[in-house]
Amino acid sequence: MTNNSALTGFTISFGSTRATGNILLEESGGGVWCETTNSFIYNCLLKNNSAQYHGGGIYQGTLSNCFLGGNKCWSVNARGGGAGWSVLNKCVLAGNIATNGGFGGGANQSVLNGCLVTNNIGLYGGGVSQCVLSNCLVAGSASSYASVYLSTLKNCTVTANDGPSSVVDGSTLVNCIIYYNNAGAFKVCYQCRATNCCAINEFNNTWQNCFTNDPLFIDKSQGNFRLQTNSPCINAGIGSGGTSDLDGRPRVMGSQIDVGAYEFQAPGSGEFIGWLQQFALPTDGSADFTDADGDGMNNWQEWIAGIIPTNAASVLLLNPPTNAVTGLQVSWQSVNTRTYYLQRSTNLHAFTAIQSNLTGSAVTTTFTDTSATSGGPYFYRIGVQ
Repeated sequence: MTNNSALTGFTISFGSTRATGNILLEESGGGVWCETTNSFIYNCLLKNNSAQYHGGGIYQGTLSNCFLGGNKCWSVNARGGGAGWSVLNKCVLAGNIATNGGFGGGANQSVLNGCLVTNNIGLYGGGVSQCVLSNCLVAGSASSYASVYLSTLKNCTVTANDGPSSVVDGSTLVNCIIYYNNAGAFKVCYQCRATNCCAINEFNNTWQNCFTNDPLFIDKSQGNFRLQTNSPCINAGIGSGGTSDLDGRPRVMGSQIDVGAYEFQAPGSGEFIGWLQQFALPTDGSADFTDADGDGMNNWQEWIAGIIPTNAASVLLLNPPTNAVTGLQVSWQSVNTRTYYLQRSTNLHAFTAIQSNLTGSAVTTTFTDTSATSGGPYFYRIGVQ
């Protein structure tokens, strides 16, 4: 691509037409080669491309909302399995490789803003090498000498990475979480400078105002690295971190910025946002109150109800009551992860609670209203506690 050119909405992968610059084993830029970072790529998929030296997915471009996966650079000391010498905004870099002693499995000598960097492999910097990161998550990377190598990170979370040496090497960190990684001889950080970070300092690095408390992720086993309500990372940062966090939600919601890639928004918000991500729905707030499957319930209501937001048949549905020997039998479509309450009215205006703490069953829950013995009429409604 030449200077000041742009691509939007393309899939660029091994075996595709060369219209976008994809030739297997090209020296640099296996998916896309750009003359300068003034070449812009929007909403594109760069997958399974290869380059001999630099930028298996892309070399020297500016990307926004793109996915780079399964790309590699393969020569000795190759650099940037996913991206090299590029600017990446709100991108995902997953499963990229820099082989043969390579630098930066995900990215090398690049600037990353609001990016998800997962499951990349490289000798020096399984995730990133010689990069500048802001509001990013680096997770699941494998390397021999560090998951983050010779980089600068601000408001980032580095977790669930693996390697026999250190997790972070020769880097500068501000407002970062470095926790729950598998490290070897050099432990978490080696020759690092850190300010207002949540991490353990085993090698007397130059650190200021850092702390070792558990960051209290919502659910690290499920990859939800947002903060619980009582996390010590809330309001523990310094300075500013841009206008939005990794989810695209506002930064600095409290008295000062939070530590890590995710800003704590409100009680329950981290669980809800993680749930949106699970169903590939936008996490930036734009999908909170939309009805993804057209079933009459918005996504916030579907999360409260514990139902599937992309399946119109998955709803909280009250069935018509039926007669039973001891009263009226009320049933509703339910899930076994929620507790319900049941209310009744005789005029559709004033409802009275008749039962609470009803444990839900998978598919359908049934309750017999033994007090419904007169002529009625009876109207019921169900809610989630």
